[in-house]
Amino acid sequence: MNVVNETDAERYTVWDGDDLQGFAVYDFLGNTIRILHVEVPETKRGQGLGGLVTRSVLDTIREDTEFRVQPVCSFAVRWMREHPEYADLAQR
Repeated sequence: MNVVNETDAERYTVWDGDDLQGFAVYDFLGNTIRILHVEVPETKRGQGLGGLVTRSVLDTIREDTEFRVQPVCSFAVRWMREHPEYADLAQR
């Protein structure tokens, strides 16, 4: 998977080769990246790709930034609660 930060669009896109797997829309509030929306293509829903997109985006934020993460999107909130290994991102 390849994660691309499209800063002008304020979104991370997740690709498998040339195939878009999904994206996460974000904005900034101070030193916090707020995850506003996570989406996968309709034809790929129900296959676990939302979690894969969320994990990929959070891994990239962890590796490339010092920002805190605040999930706003209900999917991202639930996913982060179910994956406590990402709790440190909310506490930076």
